[in-house]
Amino acid sequence: MMSKIKGRLNSMQVVKSIFNAFALKQSPCSVREIQEVTGLPKSTLYKFLKELRSINFVSLSNKKYFIGEKIGAYGEIYANHNSKLQSIKKIASELSKETGLTAQICTLVQGKYMVLYEVVPETPNAIFSLVLARNVPITWTASGRLLLDVQSKEELWERLSEEDLQDFNGDTMSLEVFYNEIKEAHRINFSENRSLINDNCLCIASLVFQEESIRYTLCLSIKDEDVSSFKKTAIEALMRCSRKIQNALWK
Repeated sequence: MMSKIKGRLNSMQVVKSIFNAFALKQSPCSVREIQEVTGLPKSTLYKFLKELRSINFVSLSNKKYFIGEKIGAYGEIYANHNSKLQSIKKIASELSKETGLTAQICTLVQGKYMVLYEVVPETPNAIFSLVLARNVPITWTASGRLLLDVQSKEELWERLSEEDLQDFNGDTMSLEVFYNEIKEAHRINFSENRSLINDNCLCIASLVFQEESIRYTLCLSIKDEDVSSFKKTAIEALMRCSRKIQNALWK
């Protein structure tokens, strides 16, 4: 399970832990909320937050802290000049246009599933995501089974939080079942799952890029009423685009 930071930390570790808290919460945080995530003393947090505010790395509004304008600008520069991500975005747009379905690029941020990019076509089959740029439990999606790279059930347990194994109704998923689904998804580079984010929807996904700790999936969302007529062609299109991305970026 995810644990708080312990022991003596250097300045870079403190700064990293603060931004990790922002990434996990995905919204402005009070000092107490940052402390709950990091386990750092309030005195240390106040000291570093003050310094980070002085250089616009952190902002403060209504007694809550968040990523500052300068960090936001750096992130935008990175995204605009990340040629690999731009290539994946282009193919995702082509996939959405071809299928008439909503296409997404997904990744993990602090162990949670996040939609980085979404293309919603102007068709009756399109589905608007409820989680664009938001973190949700990794077990709720098809992509989650491909984004996790674990070698054992023990390692999987270390990567999950308690909420990851619970659905909307509070029912708990079997760790062994989830682990087996991960291994099968990696074997065939494909996963499908009933969406626990959007009602009445089937999600299909394929892993398209991995480099060290960075992993991206390409996925499509299919409405229940369209599954019988769209699923086969959607899978074929998804896997073809997946191979196209892999050939371009992994060669």
